[in-house]
Amino acid sequence: QFRRLGLVLSAAFVIAVSRNQWSLFITAAFFVPLAALFLAAKPNMAVAYVASLRTWRQLRWLAGICVVIGAVSLIARPSWPAEWLGALRQMEYVVSPVMRPYGVLFALALLKWRRTDARIFLALVCVPQTTSLYDLLPLFVVMRTPREVSILSLLTHALFLAIVVSGPFG
Repeated sequence: QFRRLGLVLSAAFVIAVSRNQWSLFITAAFFVPLAALFLAAKPNMAVAYVASLRTWRQLRWLAGICVVIGAVSLIARPSWPAEWLGALRQMEYVVSPVMRPYGVLFALALLKWRRTDARIFLALVCVPQTTSLYDLLPLFVVMRTPREVSILSLLTHALFLAIVVSGPFG
């Protein structure tokens, strides 16, 4: 697991930390099973985690945890599902990467469907998400070598630089 340690040098990690984003916890869930509790906060990213599971037992545990957390959240605030769906309808910038121009190329991951990293990647590009840099953090789970991690880390910095250069934003 240390081969992915370079992700802490990425712009995605730095921005996720500075903005207190859930993507840190979602990424941690792939390495620390107890962190899967945080998947309830971002159910769209939980789909990628489910794609990484290898046994039915793991899936049953995750489903049980989600049911308990879901029940507690409904008791605490019964109106949240309707509020959440209403908010989703208003956010046109939340789109699946596969639905963006040239996004269909991501579907090539289907060719390697038997590999866990390909399933995780496919799930990540199919779920709706923002175009924020910190949402790229779970992609580091897919990287298999330190070189791949380094390249993705450098690419996040290049993307950040491109965003800064094309700014200012409201």
